Amino acid sequence: MKTLPARARREFNSIFVVFNMNSGKNMFNDGLGRVRRLLKGLRSMYDQATINFVCVDTFADVCLQVKLACDLRAEVIIVAGGDGSLRVASDMVYSSEYQPRLMVFPVGTVNLVAHELNIPVDTEAWLEKLAYGEEKLVYPMYINGSLFLSVAGVGFDSYVIAQVSAEEKQQLGRAIYMVKAGSIFKSTWTKRFKVFIDDAELPEQPASVLVMHGQYYAGTYYKIMPEARLSDEFFYVITFNRAVATDVMKHMLQLVAGDLLNDENVNVYKAKKLSVSTTEADFPVQADGDVVCTLPVEINIAERGIWFIV
Repeated sequence: MKTLPARARREFNSIFVVFNMNSGKNMFNDGLGRVRRLLKGLRSMYDQATINFVCVDTFADVCLQVKLACDLRAEVIIVAGGDGSLRVASDMVYSSEYQPRLMVFPVGTVNLVAHELNIPVDTEAWLEKLAYGEEKLVYPMYINGSLFLSVAGVGFDSYVIAQVSAEEKQQLGRAIYMVKAGSIFKSTWTKRFKVFIDDAELPEQPASVLVMHGQYYAGTYYKIMPEARLSDEFFYVITFNRAVATDVMKHMLQLVAGDLLNDENVNVYKAKKLSVSTTEADFPVQADGDVVCTLPVEINIAERGIWFIV
């Protein structure tokens, strides 16, 4: 019987690790301890490599350090953080002339992109991915000129996210979103949005809009689009035509059950460009779990991809 050849370990001369200390910072997350174990493993596995490690506490500092890593021509940039940290790091890499490989070490609140890329939380399994994993071209998207990777929303979810302060997110993690959503059930949702998909206006004005570039919404709990991949050069638009409190509760239960797209009041479109507007001033828009702008908004797929180690 023939034996398969051993896989060659991926070698690096230069590794740059950026740790956002505020990512996933709550009572349920030992991010600092996990990052320490990561560094110990990296230094053991790549003892001849130059390993730069920096701690930051803002997205702005993530950008500055990723720019420095690109200027130093690091072969791989490891973002130890959540979806927001990875979003701004990817934006900086995309705009750089030098294109390193990216890898995320998930220590955020949701780690949605890590789930999409099948990146493990366990440190030893993660190091195995770094050394022996594949490389995947991920096509990011732009939202009013800023890059994001996985999911965006205009409507109920973006409104809920806008109600959550950084302090609440740090104290309670993802549980705070359910608390805020529950309070909104007490009022009637009357907001409507004008939507253009690839420059064609939808006949209806939906009550809420989701943009899905991957399978999951809010982590591995909710798989909405099983066929979607971050490597696709298009995305999916999901519109919700009704959103009184009972409908929102029903949609949440359908989301949990994996049956959301079978609802007659939910429509799905494939797109490369999306425009959304409303008459309400300063309505929030979320991307990868953070409010990034207000309406009106234009979302489009990027012209080229970013290489990730997966």
